[in-house]
Amino acid sequence: MLVLIGIIWGFSTSNGFCIGDTVLNTIGLKTWSNGSNGVHFTVFYSLIFIILLFYWDVNIKMISA
Repeated sequence: MLVLIGIIWGFSTSNGFCIGDTVLNTIGLKTWSNGSNGVHFTVFYSLIFIILLFYWDVNIKMISA
């Protein structure tokens, strides 16, 4: 479930709308390296989120086993 949220967070529609961009702009973080062009930072935030969730999931399974 949380991985799905991470994927949705980084997904952009054809008209450029991205849920992650909206949230990050609201809390004051940059989403693009050059205004609305350049490197899309939301993708990296999304990847970090997914990697942390994967790491957490693996550790929980090891503790439960």
